[in-house]
Amino acid sequence: MHIDTSGTYIANATSLHWYSPGTSRLVDIFNVGVVATVASLLIAVIISKLVIAPFLPITRAFAARTLGAQSLILFLCSLFLLGSQIGYMVYFVNRQAKVTAFIGETQLPDAVVRSVEKASGSTRVYKDIKYRMFSLS
Repeated sequence: MHIDTSGTYIANATSLHWYSPGTSRLVDIFNVGVVATVASLLIAVIISKLVIAPFLPITRAFAARTLGAQSLILFLCSLFLLGSQIGYMVYFVNRQAKVTAFIGETQLPDAVVRSVEKASGSTRVYKDIKYRMFSLS
């Protein structure tokens, strides 16, 4: 069985399957993470264009004339990133992954799944997952 922060894997006798029932709580932190990644990528692309523009002879004058628009665009993208990070932190602090396990067609009871989690030292609570502790050291 594998516990994943972005949803649920269903373990059966032969393989692991991703379970993503549309817009349910299971993929909420994944969706917010995708939005934060898109915002970061957008900022990176815009900044790379704005840094390169003054060095090219063709766009040097245009880059100088549009400094106000450039700052507005970066400000709006920063607000987009901040908003997505606030949403991510709300999910991270308050939610947990739903973990279900199957053997064949039979679903294992939640008590069994929790005992395996405890025995393996893993957790389904987002804020208690080990990667967070490694990043602080």
